[in-house]
Amino acid sequence: MTDDERIVQYAGVVRRQLACPPAEAEARGQELVEHLRDAADAGALDEAFHGLGSAEQAAAAFARERSASDAPLARRFGAALLDNLPLVLVSVALAVRGLSGATTVLAFPPHVYFEAGGACVALTPGGGCVYDDPGLLYTLALPLALAWSILGLGVMESRLGGSPGKLLFNLRVVTEDGLRIRPAVGVLRRLSFLVGPLAWLDWTPLLLSRRRRVMEYLARTRVIVAPVAS
Repeated sequence: MTDDERIVQYAGVVRRQLACPPAEAEARGQELVEHLRDAADAGALDEAFHGLGSAEQAAAAFARERSASDAPLARRFGAALLDNLPLVLVSVALAVRGLSGATTVLAFPPHVYFEAGGACVALTPGGGCVYDDPGLLYTLALPLALAWSILGLGVMESRLGGSPGKLLFNLRVVTEDGLRIRPAVGVLRRLSFLVGPLAWLDWTPLLLSRRRRVMEYLARTRVIVAPVAS
C-alpha cells in the first residue's frame, strides 16, 4: 500500500467516526489528508500516524479540540510575552539607546524598515527611517528577533501544536476544525509583527472579548485550552 493510499484510508475511517454533519466531516477529513500528506512530504508520516493514534482515537481527539474552550486573554498574553522575549529585549535595547541620546522611536514591536540604494521604506507611518547609522540593533538583532517571532514560532506551532509559551500555559493552536495547523498557516497568523507597533491592532478583537486576533480569523485558527485526554 502506498503512503497516499494509507492516508486516504486512515482519513476515511476518521471521517466516519466524526459526530458531525456529513459536509463538515468531509471537510475535516480532507484537512486531515492534507496534514498527513505534508508529513509524508517531510518524511515523517509514520511519526504523524503514531502521534494521532488509531482512527478512533484521532476522531475523539478532534472532537475534544473542536469543543475545547478558547484560551483566556491573561494566559495568551503571558504565553506571548515568553514567546516573543527576543523581540521584547530588542525593544528594550532600542529604548535604552533612545534614552542615551540617539534618535530613536520607542515602540513595541519596533518599527520595521528596509534600506536599498540609499532609499528607506518604512512599513509603519513615521517608523524606522530616522537613523544615519542604524547599528547592529536594526541590521542584525531586529531581523533575527522577527524571524524567531514569525518563522520560528509559526513552524513550531505547526509541528508541536504550540509555541514554548503556549505549551507552558497548556494552550494549543488548532484550525477551526480542531486539527493541527500547517507551517504556512503558522507563519500567516504571525505576520502582524511586520507592521511594528500597529501590530497591537491585531489584538483588538481579543480586548473586545472575541477570543481571537484579526490574523487568526484570516488564518482560520484558534488558540484553545488543551483538552484533557479521556
